[in-house]
Amino acid sequence: MVVVRMMGLGVRGAKLTEVARQAIAAWLDGREPDAVPPLKFEAAVFVTLRDASGNLRGCIGSLSPLTPDVTAETQRSAVLAASRD
Repeated sequence: MVVVRMMGLGVRGAKLTEVARQAIAAWLDGREPDAVPPLKFEAAVFVTLRDASGNLRGCIGSLSPLTPDVTAETQRSAVLAASRD
């Protein structure tokens, strides 16, 4: 289970959750994530990975954005949460 917390983003938050899932799947397959249309704003992102029972599996994020768009930031944080935490 991938949880991307983006307060007040509604549908965009659901889109970012899917972006995170796709980025992790691509990383597991040894390929680059699919290109996704940018949401055209910068934001810090925190990605939390949980197993089916709700146990914490990984989490990572930043207090300020490190990439120019929130979609790229989500992809980056998702892969790091899956691979480095």
